[in-house]
Amino acid sequence: QAANLLPVPVVLRQLAAWFRATQPHQRKTGLLLAYLAFWLDEMGLGEFYDLLCAQLGDGHALLLLDGLDEVPLQDDALARIKEMIGDLPAAYPTCPMVVTCRVLSYRDSRWQLTGKAWSVVELAPLDDDQIDRFIQAWYNQLAAMQVVANPKAQSGRLSQAVRRPDLWRLAPNPLLLTVMALVHNHKGELPDARAVLYDDVVDL
Repeated sequence: QAANLLPVPVVLRQLAAWFRATQPHQRKTGLLLAYLAFWLDEMGLGEFYDLLCAQLGDGHALLLLDGLDEVPLQDDALARIKEMIGDLPAAYPTCPMVVTCRVLSYRDSRWQLTGKAWSVVELAPLDDDQIDRFIQAWYNQLAAMQVVANPKAQSGRLSQAVRRPDLWRLAPNPLLLTVMALVHNHKGELPDARAVLYDDVVDL
């Protein structure tokens, strides 16, 4: 069951920045393993490298490769990361793995993954209940961090604000809902118009 798997999050733009700066000789799965060793060392957790590798090999981990479309096209960064991703299903045949990419970017063949191991799934938009639960969870977390004092009132105001006609069609998109939550928390309100919202995001 997925609930029992160890999540291993890898931000692909950070992996690309690391190997472009250090130019390691490793290729394919070796590139991922070298990055994981670096990543753990950076957090002071280098002693867990062998355990993490064992979890991947035994299929007890969930490998989350995030943001393929954020890998730069310069040099051979994208080619090397796609080569690495293409090697992983054979290296860890029992390990579930997910690669994320924005929909518009994935329509470009440069970012598409090939091979039978990769099925393409597009995330459904959030429904009304999920939007409200996201907003409640957002402000509950900010309250737990002592950033806000009244999460119920704040989440109620944001739930109303995102239902304005010019903003409501943005709310089902998790990224845009997050952006609206950031602006709302920072400014205490949301603008009525999308164009002003985008200006606020850039300013923020």
